[in-house]
Amino acid sequence: MRKVLLICLLVLLSFSLSGQSPRLISMGNVNGYIPDDSDIFTYPATINLYGNNVYGYLGSSSMESSSYNFGFNYQLPEAVIGVYFNKPFHYQAMNQIIELEHINLKNNFQMFLGFKENLAFNFSLAMDSYLEPASPDDDDTEGAVIFGFGAGYSTDNLDLGLNVLIPGYVKETNFYGRASVEEKESKMVLDFNGRSILTQSGKVDLVGKVDFELVSGTYEVDIDGFDDITRSLVGIDLGLAGVINIDENNLLVLGMTPFGFEADEFDNGNETQTQVIMTIPAFNIGLESKLSKWLVLRSGIEQRYFTIAQTMKENDIESTQGWYDSEFSYNMGLGIMFKDFTLDCVFNKDFLHNGANFITGESTSDIFGEIMLKYNFK
Repeated sequence: MRKVLLICLLVLLSFSLSGQSPRLISMGNVNGYIPDDSDIFTYPATINLYGNNVYGYLGSSSMESSSYNFGFNYQLPEAVIGVYFNKPFHYQAMNQIIELEHINLKNNFQMFLGFKENLAFNFSLAMDSYLEPASPDDDDTEGAVIFGFGAGYSTDNLDLGLNVLIPGYVKETNFYGRASVEEKESKMVLDFNGRSILTQSGKVDLVGKVDFELVSGTYEVDIDGFDDITRSLVGIDLGLAGVINIDENNLLVLGMTPFGFEADEFDNGNETQTQVIMTIPAFNIGLESKLSKWLVLRSGIEQRYFTIAQTMKENDIESTQGWYDSEFSYNMGLGIMFKDFTLDCVFNKDFLHNGANFITGESTSDIFGEIMLKYNFK
């Protein structure tokens, strides 16, 4: 159980990209504070603003091809359709207890339907299975499926989104005819997100947002004496940002999360583990500067302060540990426009520090760590 909690903590702290774009990453992860094409994965009804676009996310050459994704939005007379392939699911849906060695759920399919200018629904599906002969009489098997759906409502100054993912995993291990063990895991991940322009002027806009998350799941193993593990998680983040239009070529975002809370609990009947993470606070600051008609420079920082408290309770014996920590990140990126094409990219930090290999002999890193190409057609 202690290992399970540690894995979940590492996944949470290392997670960086869900539905974000290189533009938002290079601006200090200011997602939710300014309009962006990637909003559709959080606020589905914003797809009505982004019809007739084709997107290709390439990452970098060091990334596996399974991390690349492609999608498009098409404007119909009374609706907008969006289709996406290989887009990463929410990290909580992919964070399972069962150790699956041969399953790839990144090859997924997502579809959006926006209509009446302020409503939208989405649907997503991924599945995979694996069969490995262990002997002429027995087989080891793995299988997984993720089903998702969501809905959104948007107006000029309000965006609401509800997204639900339902993953299921199964693994059967056979020991050459002597015994077999079957593991099953089911889960539900629910996210509700809302944002609003609280005050609006020609120079400064005040934007507020709230992100709520609920996770519930069960892990079962058909072994005598093994108690099922149940998991429950609840989290909430409150965000506030000042979006400053310095002039027609420069945009500054000053974002802050004054409060964030997440409680994650695992219980198998005999032992309970609880982890509480509190953000106190976090800052996201990003700058976007248009240098010319075809070039935009972006930079941003993200600073997060948080406390972690872990409680272990077994046979009425309780132990608690806690600590304070912080994280800091800085990114820079470019936006390159040519007619109907836009190339958004995030600089690789190693390249910025060490330069090109043929000059310094030190860096073999890619110039860009994230790359997205967008084409807008009429």
